[in-house]
Amino acid sequence: MTSKFASLSANVTEAYRMPILHPKTWLPIKDQEGKEAFVEVMSADSEVGRTFDREQAEAVSQRIFSGTLRSAPLNEESRQIARLAALTRGWYLIDMAGVPIDFPFSRDNAIAFYSDPGVAWITRQVTAASNEIANFMPRLSNA
Repeated sequence: MTSKFASLSANVTEAYRMPILHPKTWLPIKDQEGKEAFVEVMSADSEVGRTFDREQAEAVSQRIFSGTLRSAPLNEESRQIARLAALTRGWYLIDMAGVPIDFPFSRDNAIAFYSDPGVAWITRQVTAASNEIANFMPRLSNA
């Protein structure tokens, strides 16, 4: 069923291929053949993001109602990392010398990657890309 608001809708069902930008030059990082490093990320508004948020809220509610809130839920940083890992669909990572990094994408690897303080600059780029709805809007026609 098509929504009556379809002409206003962002495409939150497909991942956005976000180029990883060098933190000093803000140019895409490329390998020796010129292929850009990227992270494929879903919109924060996607069903994946909404489901993650619902499950987290439900888990906290369940713990409140069962009286087990004393055992610590995910702290905010861990929750944000887990959410970003859930939204990530793939990547092509390149080091600063242009050499591809052999670190295959998986949800567990995404958590490890986003947890590394040294790559927080990439984590911030991916977070911003997933929250920027313009990345998920249809391209404008030239007309």
